[in-house]
Amino acid sequence: MAKYIMEEMNFLHRDGQKRLFPRLIGLRSLSHDDLVNHVANHSSFERGIVEGVLMGLVDCIGELMGSEGASVHIDGLGTFTPKLAMKEDREPEESDENPTRRNARSICVGGVNFRPDKEFVRRIDKNCDLQRSPGKETIRPNACPYSAGQRREMLLSYLRETPFINGKKYAELTVMPHTAACKELRALTEGDDALLACQGRGSHRIYTLKQ
Repeated sequence: MAKYIMEEMNFLHRDGQKRLFPRLIGLRSLSHDDLVNHVANHSSFERGIVEGVLMGLVDCIGELMGSEGASVHIDGLGTFTPKLAMKEDREPEESDENPTRRNARSICVGGVNFRPDKEFVRRIDKNCDLQRSPGKETIRPNACPYSAGQRREMLLSYLRETPFINGKKYAELTVMPHTAACKELRALTEGDDALLACQGRGSHRIYTLKQ
C-alpha cells in the first residue's frame, strides 16, 4: 500500500489561503532482481529469459541514446531522452564578448529525462492503493514528517533489503531536504557506535551498514 502526506505549498492562492497537496512517500525501493522475479511470476516467461530481455533492452537504449543522441520511445511506457551537462571539473561556457569555449571533452551526459505515456500513468493510478501516512497530518515545505527515531527505523528497514543507500534516496525515503539528508547520513558514520560506513566521494558517496 502506497503512503502519502499532505504538504503545504509556498505560494498563496487568490483568496490568500495556502493549499495542501498530496505527496507520495516511497518507503521501498525495488531492485533489478525484484522486477525480474515479479515479471517471471506474472507471465509465462522463465526468469532467465526475462532477465536477458531486460538487460538487452538497457544495453540497446544506452547505445542508441549515446551513439546517436536519440530519444527512445517504448509503447505503453514512455520516452527516454539524454540530457547533457558540464563535467564536474569544468566551468560553464560564458556568453560575454570573449567567452571561454568548451569542447566536447568538457561535456558529458548528465542525466536522462523520462516522459511517461498517459496510458502508463493511468495504469499506475488504477493499481494505486493509497493510505495517509501515520506521521504528521500536514507538513510545511522542507519539513520532515518523521522523528529521528522513525527515520532510523526506515533506514534500517531499507538497508536490510538493499545493500546501500545514498543521500538522494535517503532524502526521498524520509521526505527531507537533500542537504539535511546527506548531513544526517554523515553523522551516522561518526563515533565509536557509528551505524553506517561510507564509501566514495561527492555525488558517488554511498552508505552501508557498518559491520
